[in-house]
Amino acid sequence: MKYPEQVMTLSIRELAQVLEVAESTIFRFVQRLGYEGYKQFKLELAQTQGKPQLTTNLYEEISANDSPVIIAQKVFEANTQALIDTQHLLADDAFEEAVRLLSEAKSIFFFGVGGSNAIAMDAYHKFLRSPLSVSYAIDSHIQRMEASRLDETDVALIISHS
Repeated sequence: MKYPEQVMTLSIRELAQVLEVAESTIFRFVQRLGYEGYKQFKLELAQTQGKPQLTTNLYEEISANDSPVIIAQKVFEANTQALIDTQHLLADDAFEEAVRLLSEAKSIFFFGVGGSNAIAMDAYHKFLRSPLSVSYAIDSHIQRMEASRLDETDVALIISHS
């Protein structure tokens, strides 16, 4: 809180380096403060300082002055941070329950609209290599029809950018 201007401009990795702590320490700290993650913490910090709202959208973090190498670094950092944030959200019981549901499902259906559709298709492609029964449709109308046919023995994996 003593240096909000500096914190708002640092990635979680950069802040961890400055403070000489692990990224997970910062992540757990902001969660204890009630935030879902570091980016939400930075958003709130920016709002309390009366600054323009920071965003969790990677493309708004890239500026016209960034070199191609800096842009690549920001993309890698954003994706790395997304994986770290997801790892911190994993709970043993919930993860084991998800694995059980998938492995016992009669069929697994993948749903996504817009940009999330590409991720649903990629997940479907990866699951096709397993012995599980999987389905996917690119068209949202067909997705709705598929969804209407689901029952308690099926699992729907719904991908959303939010």
